[in-house]
Amino acid sequence: MKLKPLGDFFQPQAFSTYSNSPATITGWGTSPGKGSSISQLLQKASVTVLDSTDCSKQYGVNFIGVHMLCAAAPGTDTCQGDSGGPLFVGGVQVGITSWGNGCVYTRVTAYVRWIKTIQASNP
Repeated sequence: MKLKPLGDFFQPQAFSTYSNSPATITGWGTSPGKGSSISQLLQKASVTVLDSTDCSKQYGVNFIGVHMLCAAAPGTDTCQGDSGGPLFVGGVQVGITSWGNGCVYTRVTAYVRWIKTIQASNP
């Protein structure tokens, strides 16, 4: 299979920004006050998706709003051991845990065409 750059599938303004939307995160990562051990139980928390301007202020040039989103709640985030986990808004996965303190997520909606192409070529 010949690989295509993700940019060939990118849809910059195709979907909602999800700014200020309540969201749910899940993961197996570490929890504050529990040391550096990975959880034995899947954890779940509620956060709010932040506006891209707020994310840009926190992460600077490393935050690319058309490809990423961020979410937070006081004392709550993913990342330490949670990479690859979901961020749900209204029961729909809109993000994938990626990096950062407070956490930056891959914006799933920016890659819908790419995801559909990969799914179609791997039945």
